[in-house]
Amino acid sequence: NKVQADSWLKSEWERRRSGTWVERRPSITLRCFVDEQWWPWMTHLSDRPADGYRLVLRTWVYPTLPRPGRSSISLGDTPVAEITEDDVRAWYAASKARGREARLANAYRLLGEVMRAAEERGVIARSPVRIKGAGTEVAPERTVLTVDELVALARAMEPRYQAMVLLAAFGALRWGESLGLQRRDIDFVRGGVTLR
Repeated sequence: NKVQADSWLKSEWERRRSGTWVERRPSITLRCFVDEQWWPWMTHLSDRPADGYRLVLRTWVYPTLPRPGRSSISLGDTPVAEITEDDVRAWYAASKARGREARLANAYRLLGEVMRAAEERGVIARSPVRIKGAGTEVAPERTVLTVDELVALARAMEPRYQAMVLLAAFGALRWGESLGLQRRDIDFVRGGVTLR
C-alpha cells in the first residue's frame, strides 16, 4: 500500500544519503557470485591453493546444514544480498557442530573474503561476516618431550634414523630438510651439517 511504499522510499533515500545504498540487481546466489565474479579476481592463485579454496567452499560453505528447531541453512544457494549476519551466525553454529574447528576457521575466513569482494563490487552494502574470533584457529596444546625422553626416543629408533631425529630436534630442522640430508652434507672433520 501507499504507506509501505512511502516508508520503503524513505529508507532507500536514507541509505543513499548514508552511502550504504546498493543498486538493486537480479539476485545472484553466493555460489554463482563466486563462480562468475570472485574467481576471475583470483588469477594470482596457483592450482594448489585454488583447489584448496574450491574444496573448502564445496565442503564447508555450500552444503545445506540443519538448524535445531528451524529450517536448514544453505549459504551457497542464498542470494548474496539476502545473506544476513543472523544467517552467517546460524551457518557458523551449524558448522561448528561438525567439529574440526581449524577447518571451520579457514572456511569462515574464506567466506569473509568472498563477502568483502561482494561489498567492493557493490553487490552488498556491508559484509555480514562479523563474528569476532571466528576466523582464528586455536591449536590444541602439544606436549613437548624432555631432553631425556628425546634421547630415549632416538635410541629406540633404527640406527639409520637416530641422527636424523637428534638433528631435527636439536638443530631445528624441518621434516623436508631432515629427509633431504645426504652424506656429503655432513662434515665429520669440523662436526657440522650443511643444509642445501
